[in-house]
Amino acid sequence: MRLKNHKSDYIDQSEALSFIFNNRSYKGYKGDTLASALIANDVLFFARSFKYGRKRGLMGSGVEEPNALVSLEIGGRYTPNLKATEVMLYDGLSAVSSSNPNSLDFRALIKPLHRFMPAGFYYKTFIKQKVWAMVEDSLRALSGFSKAPTEKDEDLYDHIFHHAEVLIVGGGVAGITAALEILNNSKTTRVILVDERAHLGGELFNEFKSDDTAISWHHDSVNKLLEFKNVANSRLKLLSRSTAYAWYDHNYIEVLQTNATGESMVSGNTQVARKVLHKIRTKEVILATGAHERPMLFETNDLANIMLSQSVRRYLNEFGVISGKDVILYGNNDSIYGTAIDIKDNEINCKVIDVRASGSESEIVLKAKKLGIEVLQGYAVLKAHGTNLVKGIEISKVEMQGKKWKLSGSSKKLNCDLLASSGGFNPVVHLDCHCGAKTFFDEDSQAFLPQKERKNRQVCGSISAIGFWKDAVIDAKK
Repeated sequence: MRLKNHKSDYIDQSEALSFIFNNRSYKGYKGDTLASALIANDVLFFARSFKYGRKRGLMGSGVEEPNALVSLEIGGRYTPNLKATEVMLYDGLSAVSSSNPNSLDFRALIKPLHRFMPAGFYYKTFIKQKVWAMVEDSLRALSGFSKAPTEKDEDLYDHIFHHAEVLIVGGGVAGITAALEILNNSKTTRVILVDERAHLGGELFNEFKSDDTAISWHHDSVNKLLEFKNVANSRLKLLSRSTAYAWYDHNYIEVLQTNATGESMVSGNTQVARKVLHKIRTKEVILATGAHERPMLFETNDLANIMLSQSVRRYLNEFGVISGKDVILYGNNDSIYGTAIDIKDNEINCKVIDVRASGSESEIVLKAKKLGIEVLQGYAVLKAHGTNLVKGIEISKVEMQGKKWKLSGSSKKLNCDLLASSGGFNPVVHLDCHCGAKTFFDEDSQAFLPQKERKNRQVCGSISAIGFWKDAVIDAKK
């Protein structure tokens, strides 16, 4: 549902957009993603799972989304396997799920036989049989991916070569700060700043409602960056909606910029490139790629409307939508309380289940309790209940004995229609590993962090397990 009277700098409710998803018509607003617009229209099923055909809903809000694969348009602009969380809404958009959750699916009919069909069943059963050639195409069609295009692509594509002294990957708090530090302290250094989203700021948008200093810092910092960008002979190049996907030897990095997903790029007699491949050679790379939230694990945690906590928070604050009215937050860190407070501020019922025992509560935990949010500390979710959509959960008191969690009480059930979990954060270290860099496991953050020392490469922000945005600013200035 879409929240009434919700204010967002990026959703323009004066400009309504019509679109089609799985042969049904809906309306959204300029600034929505396809995913946020569908949440606003109470569409909760996006696809079916690989092999078993279970209905799947959204889990994330960006590139980390594993379920919501869609195909856009038809004919020469048909584009397969896009993530609904990364498709910006436009008027007339037409999309279908890669595996339609609303249609009859053969995989769902064999659900009673799942216990007899373990991982690798198809291959182990058929691979050495003569019948494999007959069933291979049908089995591979169960994968849940879109069909390949069959018609000639109508769009244009381009590539551009760049040379710069510094390339910064990530346009969140750390990336913005690093860019400003370099530009302010040098008169000749050329900087390229790359970010996958349309707007700079990353996860800082989630802090706007509760922290006025975050709003003022973001406004001032982005304006300062734009001043550098808009001067003659600018030393700063901003690449938004861009993904740095390959890092080769000698700091050669390729970045793919998406100007459009499915809409036509023809205007009059001109046609703009739909995607641009930026081939960048740089002296130094600064990684400010942030971290992705990881889920908590429990039985049947694949039901629709079981999401990541920070994704729920982003949909709520940036787009003004939420997919439930009775929400439970479950996790092992303080980030769930920030989400709970934002949900409570929008007059939506919520509870918090914190696997950590009570005692030595942080300031945000005490704030949540003061606001009247029910907090159950020292509990764990054992199982989610529901057929396709989460309807409730089963929880039990737990305690740590040695290095293992043990149940210490009887279980009880709680009702909910949205479960948001957070099991900590995994730094986005993938790009750093392309040229042989080694990660190491950090006990404090319980995550793999990037190699500490590497020639002509620096890291800052959440990729170094720094969570609070003001700490990220300090780290990026070093």
